[in-house]
Amino acid sequence: MSFTVTATQAGGTHNGMALCVKVLTGAAAIQNGTTASSISTTTPDDPTFTPAATGSWVYGAVVNGSSSTAYTPASGTTFEANVSDTTNTCVYGAFRTTSTTTSGTPITVGATAPTGTAGFIDEAIAEILAASGQTLAESASAPAVASTFTATTVSTAAFAPPAGSLLVAMVATDTSGA
Repeated sequence: MSFTVTATQAGGTHNGMALCVKVLTGAAAIQNGTTASSISTTTPDDPTFTPAATGSWVYGAVVNGSSSTAYTPASGTTFEANVSDTTNTCVYGAFRTTSTTTSGTPITVGATAPTGTAGFIDEAIAEILAASGQTLAESASAPAVASTFTATTVSTAAFAPPAGSLLVAMVATDTSGA
């Protein structure tokens, strides 16, 4: 079966956003890992993130509304989307840890730069858990990153994930009015 994923801004809407969808196999049926978010940071990382499970991956989305310089990944982080928007002076990012986590061991995930103005870097992070006895894997069926600098809605291309897979959607939007 073929799918598309659409993201639409809500609340204060300003043109510009990026959508990155990953297709995971081996994921737990119930996703109750650790989550975190921030709307007041000046550095695009969360240094106090502590995973709840061993063998999980941590995914996140971040927007810097006061810079259009591409992100510099923190150690142990890879960016799946790193979209510079000079039209709206923003940079949209989607990332994940480069290796699985260890329960109770704090990690830094996100980026070390660009820094920004407090309240203009918004970030959301979620730990994705593996099913018991399974190993998480990203399927090659995931669509390419979709982005726009001129709208408040964006959709992926059509894609066909394997049955039983988990879709992880990471959305970064310019809701700051930059």
